[in-house]
Amino acid sequence: MQKILLKLRYYLEMIALPVFAYLVFHLAGHGTALLTGIHELEIIAGGLFLIFFAWLWHRPQLKKWVPCSHDHCHSELPIPHILATVALCLHFFPESGVRHELLRGVLEGEAMYGLGYIGFAAHAFIDLIIVLVLSSYWKAWPGKIISFIVMISVWVMAFFTMEHVHTHSDGASLEGWIFLVSAFLLAMFVHKPHKPKTCRSCEH
Repeated sequence: MQKILLKLRYYLEMIALPVFAYLVFHLAGHGTALLTGIHELEIIAGGLFLIFFAWLWHRPQLKKWVPCSHDHCHSELPIPHILATVALCLHFFPESGVRHELLRGVLEGEAMYGLGYIGFAAHAFIDLIIVLVLSSYWKAWPGKIISFIVMISVWVMAFFTMEHVHTHSDGASLEGWIFLVSAFLLAMFVHKPHKPKTCRSCEH
């Protein structure tokens, strides 16, 4: 059963790799735009921060914290997963404003309302994939289920509590930093998925 779960996680990580890359790109670019007020920088900053953050996580000082960076049976540290889970949950709150913007055109019957549905569904699907990957880390099923329920509950709470919150200049700066910190922590998952291997001895 454990081998099946490891293989399932491996294929799930293959699917999630471009999703993580896009999320880091999106959060870093949007965070930069909020902090500088220059929205034209969003795409350039997103790409540069994606490359820079992924590069940082592959430095020797940080690489040991990257989940799944080893090909043999060393146990993984839980701290990176906990930090990534917190970062993901934090970004749900400022990101919920984007979700409401996507749905607003749908509810108001605008001509391009279909794009609102597509955009909202795409954002929700990205979050779901990442929630599944982070939850799959925990080896016991209760841990997987609790992790999944907690993150989904925070997503729902953020979506409904932030519906009527309007962002002012101070709030935009805070959101910008939340996006950048979240992008940095989630960038640890932007790496080649490693196929699970077993070893006779872990003394190496």
